[in-house]
Amino acid sequence: MENKKNKALFFLLIFVVAAVWVYCADAISIPQITITIMSQDPDPVGPGNYVDLRFKIENNGEVSAEGLVTEIVPKYPFTIDSSEEALKDIGTVPSTGASKNVIIIKYKVRVDENAVEGTNKITLRYKIGSTDWISQDFD
Repeated sequence: MENKKNKALFFLLIFVVAAVWVYCADAISIPQITITIMSQDPDPVGPGNYVDLRFKIENNGEVSAEGLVTEIVPKYPFTIDSSEEALKDIGTVPSTGASKNVIIIKYKVRVDENAVEGTNKITLRYKIGSTDWISQDFD
């Protein structure tokens, strides 16, 4: 009889450990955000002109990215158009496998009229909820 109790306790312990492991593995999963520049219109853009920048945001993680916020950080020779908000509250980006784990955002940016022609970088940063900002530079 004692042997059956020990076996039952052992299997119960294994079940509890497995359940805790599954729960913890899910709890420590994080979203994996990837941002790429999709297009700029016009391409190329000249000094004194406006350009529409489109970015693709994907969540390749196993959990949703809740409270995603993006912000364009224009530096010379770029300024954000007065009709645009630098900060965009995206909301939730579902995880991989969901039908809408890709979001497209657009910013209208002006190139200074005194800018020297060439390739310049523009910074887009993002954060998820209360996490720190993560910055990315794009040509």
